[in-house]
Amino acid sequence: MGTVAVSSITQGVQNNKRVVEAVVTGSGSYATGGDTIPVTTLGLRQIDAIELPSHRSNGASAPAVGAAIEDTEAQTGKTVQLGGTVLIPKLKYYDTADTEETAEADLSTIIHVVRFIGT
Repeated sequence: MGTVAVSSITQGVQNNKRVVEAVVTGSGSYATGGDTIPVTTLGLRQIDAIELPSHRSNGASAPAVGAAIEDTEAQTGKTVQLGGTVLIPKLKYYDTADTEETAEADLSTIIHVVRFIGT
């Protein structure tokens, strides 16, 4: 089972929920049904939602708060959705609307800034 890598973690609070933004890199061997998100690395107990922001909303790491996220991080030709459960969340990658990425695909060059919302 693949696990995404997270780096450049910034944290905040919005509407009584914890918000964590991180640079997420796909795994080297995608798992059908989604790659596991290391929840404790994000400082969360559970993840209720994800967003793929076009601008940073919190934290001080590059890009600066309010700055646009570079196209190389925001647009990879793949869509990303939240799967799994709130306690064992997964990121599911799709090539097209109805086609999940194939098992064992190398997604290590797929990088997104992801906003995780949870507790």
